[in-house]
Amino acid sequence: MPATLALVGDYTAESVAHRAIPLALELAGLAENLPVTWTWVPTVSIQHPARDLARFTAIWVVPASP
Repeated sequence: MPATLALVGDYTAESVAHRAIPLALELAGLAENLPVTWTWVPTVSIQHPARDLARFTAIWVVPASP
């Protein structure tokens, strides 16, 4: 079963971590032979966390975000 992650935070290309996280997820998926997908979820878009994030397998609150 593929893993689907919510990357919760406000993406900015200036953040080294924000650029590196997708690459790290891709490499981890390849190493484990597991399809991994992710979606950036801006913090302001989360009104009801249980409902808004329920479709994801895991949640990663990324650094350098509010």
